[in-house]
Amino acid sequence: GGGGGGGGAAGGGEVDDGTTSFKHESYWCPSMTRADAEAALTPLLGDDRDVVICRPSSKGDSYALSYTKEGKIYHTPVGVDGSNKFFFTDWNGERRDFDDMGGVVEYLELEKYEPPAAE
Repeated sequence: GGGGGGGGAAGGGEVDDGTTSFKHESYWCPSMTRADAEAALTPLLGDDRDVVICRPSSKGDSYALSYTKEGKIYHTPVGVDGSNKFFFTDWNGERRDFDDMGGVVEYLELEKYEPPAAE
């Protein structure tokens, strides 16, 4: 075994810059492609909840949200700019900036995807 190290001192090691904080959340699905997300969301289309999956964008260092809204599945890219802010372009073509991914999810009024429990 061996004991792990103590808690990190302030200023050392991993700094949570906002871009990683959502990655322990259930809706972060790093291995999902767009098609995977659609397959996961399709059974939820009849729900009254609008559910979101966050996945890596095919463009590399940005993300994509796949979500249900009014019985359809949508995909929207979420970019990260240099100051670790998340941004996306809303339906009116306006850029919206957020400090973290949770802010985007709240703005879109979505609930976080919970993967089905493994049997």
